[in-house]
Amino acid sequence: MPKLSALLAKRTTRRPYESLRVLVGVLLLTAAALKGHQLATEPMGWKGEFGSRWTSILVVEFELLLGLCLLAGICRRLIWVVALGCFVVFAAVSCCRGILGHSSCGCFGRVHVNPWTTCGLDGAVILGLVCWRPVSSERATSAAQGIGPLMVVGLWVVLGAPAYVAMSKPVAKSIGDARDLSGPGRIALLEPETWVSKPFPLLSHIDIGEQLARGRWVVVLYDCHCRHCQALFPKLARLSHLSVASEVYQLAVVEMPGNGSASGRTLLASPCCVRARLKPSRDWFAETPVAIMLSDGVVLAVRVRERIAPLLLDENERVAALEAGPGAPVPSGRSSEQ
Repeated sequence: MPKLSALLAKRTTRRPYESLRVLVGVLLLTAAALKGHQLATEPMGWKGEFGSRWTSILVVEFELLLGLCLLAGICRRLIWVVALGCFVVFAAVSCCRGILGHSSCGCFGRVHVNPWTTCGLDGAVILGLVCWRPVSSERATSAAQGIGPLMVVGLWVVLGAPAYVAMSKPVAKSIGDARDLSGPGRIALLEPETWVSKPFPLLSHIDIGEQLARGRWVVVLYDCHCRHCQALFPKLARLSHLSVASEVYQLAVVEMPGNGSASGRTLLASPCCVRARLKPSRDWFAETPVAIMLSDGVVLAVRVRERIAPLLLDENERVAALEAGPGAPVPSGRSSEQ
């Protein structure tokens, strides 16, 4: 009887970890597959969710290897320690993204998941790994013994090598002028800094392009999911004109197609600024928000993110900024222009 009770107790402590490692392995493989698909189909070369395209590729390959190791049940103690440390890092990253106001954690590719949701999920996995550890005397199952470390590494190479090739190849060329948009291909990577002194290449792809081709305009491209864009929404929503170097420019805000957020819908409902949208005939990508100054359809200047703020000062704020001196911060908590 004592031997039977000890055996039952051992099986009871083993089952939670066995189930947990399978669930965590499937979670890691799912995240790796979704991020890998995004990297293989979207031009994330200039800015990835993890800082750069190559960092994102390394994360995908690491998640793939760790997920396979968990499913195979090999090197249990070592893999348990690696998995615990991995999810601690994941939780910290998700928490930082939540504090910074990101709308998505970036953990699941195109699937937008709130950073606080993933932070809670990561915390639950950490708690499970701490509570249910692999037993040191526990022997691997026959399936795990059959796979073995070499089999896992071989499977990782078979799956990871073609994935690496797909993720590292360029999927779009930069849009330098209108001719780059005339060819085939759905993905368009916009680099507005290269458009200065050239005709605005998006005129035929914006629903008010004919109107923008005449007169002076400041065109602001934005994405509803971009936290930098969301910070500008309240200011953009109450402006109709801008004064730059004694010249008056009309303001047009152009949405890049995507799923609108609540703040984005508030901006689109504004009666002040001219609202427009890029045609959904392509998948548009750019570092947003970006302000493009036009004169009769020709690009005069381009400003990105923090450099947009000085353009949006009203007359009273401009006077206050001039009186405060060049080293003073821009009013309303906005960053000053470099």
